[in-house]
Amino acid sequence: MRGIRKLAKWGPTEFGAKLLLTDKPLDTARDQLRMLMLKRHGDAETRSDDDPNLAGAWTLPGGHLDPGDDDMAALRRELKEELGLRLRKGRTFARIGQTTIPAREAFPQAYVNTYYAGSLADFANRPKNMEPHKFQSLDWVGLDDYFAEQNKANRLRPVDNAVEMFDRHVKKRPTRK
Repeated sequence: MRGIRKLAKWGPTEFGAKLLLTDKPLDTARDQLRMLMLKRHGDAETRSDDDPNLAGAWTLPGGHLDPGDDDMAALRRELKEELGLRLRKGRTFARIGQTTIPAREAFPQAYVNTYYAGSLADFANRPKNMEPHKFQSLDWVGLDDYFAEQNKANRLRPVDNAVEMFDRHVKKRPTRK
């Protein structure tokens, strides 16, 4: 069962945690960073719990919080379920922001996502698509490539806010020489 709480402003609200996972340390130059993204199946009928408007869209790994979960517990569980990843002992992620998506026809409650950034070096193994029934592929995508594809397609996806938060986050950090 998902952890749904009632927020005064939004009513029933579901909470989630997403990870913007890079293939290099976060203090690497911004133009060298790539993020791991999962591509949803193009057929909206393959997932009954999804917004049909997201069919074929790229998404970040992560998911909902179960009752009693904190963000890290949810991220550990979802990363293992979706990508088979095991977090190294003592590793944690940088919190980069939060978004709230109001309730709409496809979802009866609002959704609050907290976004984190981490590096592949935080994990003991390499990612693989553990849920091919949900995702057709996973790929490493550069920040500029992601923005160019979104502009070309002239569409806004929920992950855009997280990528922009991450972009601001890495621009603030000193670059490794």
